[in-house]
Amino acid sequence: MATANLAGFAAENRLKRRNSRRLLIGLLELAGLSICFSSGAGVLFRPVWQELGWRLAEWSTLSPLLMGLFSHGSQLILLGLLLSANEANLAIRAVFDRLNLKPRAQATGTETVDIGEFNRGRVIGLLERALLYGFILQGQYGAIGFILAAKAFARSKALDDRAFAEYVLIGTLLSGGLALCIGLMVAKQLAGTG
Repeated sequence: MATANLAGFAAENRLKRRNSRRLLIGLLELAGLSICFSSGAGVLFRPVWQELGWRLAEWSTLSPLLMGLFSHGSQLILLGLLLSANEANLAIRAVFDRLNLKPRAQATGTETVDIGEFNRGRVIGLLERALLYGFILQGQYGAIGFILAAKAFARSKALDDRAFAEYVLIGTLLSGGLALCIGLMVAKQLAGTG
């Protein structure tokens, strides 16, 4: 995996479309890890954490909480949350790079990327995916509308600009779709192990 990280670092320094390369390298790492830690390879899903939870439980009255935190299901939920936050963000940014959809600001006669808007959108997207992921795992599909309504309300004035509205719509649909897919995959795995 260190080789993949070095390849990613080298690709970032040479290439324009960094997000696409980061996403590809991350997916290759994930595929490699999933093969290495598959049940066919005889490797358990981080058994040291579960063992640590059992040992800590012997020394604490919070043993039910500790056992829950170090369980296979908790680790799977955390993995899904991290995929929803980071890898989904890389996928969305790669699409924005590919389609040249980054928000633009007029600056001294040349069009430049509005970094502030881009970063705010990234944070909003991260929070949006984390909430969507949580609602999906809990089966609260109706609550998803709350997130979308809050986002539309917060940006209602800015949505008059067609280019910005398209940027927000594409980002929201990608973000929601990725969180939905990851949440459903994790929920299916949790149901299969329960």
